[in-house]
Amino acid sequence: MAIKLDMSQAYDRVEWVFIEMMMLRLGFSANWVNMIMGYVRTMSYSFILNGEVTGFFRPTRGLRQGVPLSPYLFLICIEGLSSLINKAHANGSITGFKCRGSGRTITHLFFTDDSLLFSQGLDSNCLVIRGILDDYASASCQLVNVSKSVICVSPTVSRIESERLAALLGIRLVRGVIEAGAHWRVGMGTEIYVYQDRWVPRPTTVKIISPPWLGGLTTVSCPKSALITL
Repeated sequence: MAIKLDMSQAYDRVEWVFIEMMMLRLGFSANWVNMIMGYVRTMSYSFILNGEVTGFFRPTRGLRQGVPLSPYLFLICIEGLSSLINKAHANGSITGFKCRGSGRTITHLFFTDDSLLFSQGLDSNCLVIRGILDDYASASCQLVNVSKSVICVSPTVSRIESERLAALLGIRLVRGVIEAGAHWRVGMGTEIYVYQDRWVPRPTTVKIISPPWLGGLTTVSCPKSALITL
């Protein structure tokens, strides 16, 4: 099963104390941590009232969005969640998704505030993941947006079992994603690699969103080729 997590107001809910303790635990110099936290604590907000900027206040948590440093600080914050997942996988509490060929096991993928978790569709795994999310939320004040988070399972899993797994996690079940076929593109804009797996249907044509300078939505024929040049 795959779990897509959406954090509610991810940047605004980051606790400064949690980031500071994470940086120290990761081995950053105390002088460096003090310098970064001094930058974080200097932010302030103002109000626009009747078209005029009025007053200001200093928050006690949160990261400024649009600042180049904020995504990196958020990655340090979410490293706490990554450590909890790695610890659970190391002691056998959860099982991840095993890749073909290399045999590597993937339990999660993070990109700033986008989170993907992978595990076998077992009740025990769902309960452990739910506990990990609760522990991470209590320490960092991050909150999972259950209305936007989803779980996707293999087509071989029955609907009743899928709904039970979703209920254990408390998030919405999404079906029909894998059955409809999955394609993705990787490239610099002119060369687009279309990957197809044996376990998904192979349509005769696929729709690829190309960059705006290439015309946007493009429909190309893709019977067996792996490389398409637009």
